Amino acid sequence: MGKRILVVDDEAARSLQFCAVLEEAGYQPSRAASAADALAIADRERPVIAMIEARVLQQSSEPLGGTLRDSFDVQCACVTDETADTQGISRIASSCGALAVLIRRADLRLCLPTVDAAVACAEQIGRLRETERQLHKALSQDRATSIAAGVLMERFRLDRDRAVGYLRDTARSQRRRLADLSEEVLASVERINGALRVQRD
Repeated sequence: MGKRILVVDDEAARSLQFCAVLEEAGYQPSRAASAADALAIADRERPVIAMIEARVLQQSSEPLGGTLRDSFDVQCACVTDETADTQGISRIASSCGALAVLIRRADLRLCLPTVDAAVACAEQIGRLRETERQLHKALSQDRATSIAAGVLMERFRLDRDRAVGYLRDTARSQRRRLADLSEEVLASVERINGALRVQRD
């Protein structure tokens, strides 16, 4: 199954023509005529990249490229004509964080190498962002385990190795994840501390 590409253009005939070329090249294109349509389709289909007409980017009341990227992990490329003002297009593309500027040719098939490169770049960014999320999650779990071990060390006068070992053995015996058990320990400590604060007040 081909990779999904969102084509955002308010001119239907031009959009249909571009989508036909993309489909012929093995992609799965979807069409949007406005920023609102683009966001709805991105939420539903999660394409690899959105190829957005420069005029749509310029006229959008919200930063379409940034919203697609931050809310749906969809990168974007700016599409324009050969006769467009180069500096103006560069500013538009830069402001939305576009990965590439695709210059529309009379023969749209000549645009495919740029499309392929933009898709490859978008996929690489997607993999890097997923790795970042996984690392952040792992660090959060390690932090919870470290704090829970510190609680056991303080309460039961254990050294770190014995405290972590106790948490691991308990998680294994209960067939639970170490991170989940650690979070439960911290939640229990917080409940006890909260009850003590209420009594003091």
